[in-house]
Amino acid sequence: MKRKSNIRYMTLIEVLIASFLTMILLTAVTFFYRQVTLMTKESEKLQVEQFKLAYLEKRLSNTIPKIISPQDINKDFYFFTSDVLSQDIGTSLVFTYDHKVSLDQNFSNHILARLFVEGHNLVLASWSSPKKWGSLPNLTMKKEILMENVSNLAFEFYVPPKRDRSHFSKTAKPIEIQPENSWHKTWKASYNTLPALIKIHLTRKIEGKEVPVVFAFSLPKSDMQILYEN
Repeated sequence: MKRKSNIRYMTLIEVLIASFLTMILLTAVTFFYRQVTLMTKESEKLQVEQFKLAYLEKRLSNTIPKIISPQDINKDFYFFTSDVLSQDIGTSLVFTYDHKVSLDQNFSNHILARLFVEGHNLVLASWSSPKKWGSLPNLTMKKEILMENVSNLAFEFYVPPKRDRSHFSKTAKPIEIQPENSWHKTWKASYNTLPALIKIHLTRKIEGKEVPVVFAFSLPKSDMQILYEN
């Protein structure tokens, strides 16, 4: 007598249902993995952009506040905006700052610099002080790309209200730049002084979008220090 088998075979409809459920599960897992991958890539892009901005801010903060005083005894003072050249974008700023000691004598102590945009790159070009040009065996220029994908560069310079600064600085000159207590778009070499504050406006083009970036710095060597009345 044959024993009755307890094995139960799956029907076609059960196989189709199991396959359908498996496809749904795999689709959900694949979609979730794709979303995680996209979020990771976006996070990495954001981290890269934040690192670039942090580097730029650090580099500028090591340069702009070190712009020398117009009363400097070496008479190396330069600070003015200049018209753009053929390949430049926006306004450029020419200034002298104290680079401190360097192994390269071309770039030691006072440095003449120009901040400008060339080929959609924010560039800091540096030369030795013009006072040294006749004594150096070789006059070289150093160009450093500070930021990429820059579509425009502009500046603002703050002139504070007039105050009695005689107790603050014996060399301070009366402010003759008008209007006072306002921001100026350009700065002439004939001013022969520094503003109290400077704003650097960048426009970056990232993935087809215009992204504004603003940095603000005070100039400690300025004769136009902001004073408050009691």
